[in-house]
Amino acid sequence: MHIGSKIHVMHARPLMTAGLAASLHDPDWRVTTHDLEPGAAAGADLVIADYDTGLAIAPGRQVLIVTHRDKEADVLRACAAAVAGYLLEDADAAELRYAVRRILTGDRHYSPGVTKQLEVGGCREHLTNRETDVLRLLAGGRCDKQIARDLGIGVGTVRWHLRNLMGKLGVSARLQAVVVAAQRGIVGIDGVVPG
Repeated sequence: MHIGSKIHVMHARPLMTAGLAASLHDPDWRVTTHDLEPGAAAGADLVIADYDTGLAIAPGRQVLIVTHRDKEADVLRACAAAVAGYLLEDADAAELRYAVRRILTGDRHYSPGVTKQLEVGGCREHLTNRETDVLRLLAGGRCDKQIARDLGIGVGTVRWHLRNLMGKLGVSARLQAVVVAAQRGIVGIDGVVPG
């Protein structure tokens, strides 16, 4: 049940905080807002936050992230942190209230665009840390020998990681692997792993 539930909104952007709080007009909910202070959400049944704040407080709390970040890697990172919901900022007030109701009754809620993306790319295996390292260096323009030297592994091992990661990404060429990884937010165009 969500009658009398305490919802705390603490988005990094003050206008978002105000807009989210105003959208949650329901007599069954007590909505509070505050600055991004660690103890501000104590006792809340649900915390609605921006991406970074949501990830920081997610372990052990019911968190709904409201963000513009729609890359697969961002969503997977939030899923790994066990957030209860992931809503894109282009959602309307009705979807926000629907998400809150679902979460308060024990369900999870993800924006439709996010779930479609996870169905397309999330069903494949995730890259290992070493595969991500190889991919990052490949995206940075390094050849197999340079990647091997930078990571302290053999050239054969680099090629083995490349075959594995290309299979996981569903591509057949190195350039495709870099492009797909950049589109999904796994690596940046310059090879930097988004944080």
